[in-house]
Amino acid sequence: YMPNTIGQRIKEARLALGLSQRGLAEIALGGKKNARLVFNWESDKVTPSIQSLRKIAPHLNCSVAELIGESHLSAA
Repeated sequence: YMPNTIGQRIKEARLALGLSQRGLAEIALGGKKNARLVFNWESDKVTPSIQSLRKIAPHLNCSVAELIGESHLSAA
């Protein structure tokens, strides 16, 4: 199984690590106030920028390529 969207891949990687949306926002995006952004990505309402993907990927134990679907998520 491979999640279809960037948002689904972010969510799957986040859940595999037991992180909340707020937790990911806090460690990767500089504050829990950015949890809404994570929610919007995971809901596919907003596509994250490459800069944002570069910020969150290390905290999700994956690469930007994995998040954009160019390779399989290792956490899956």
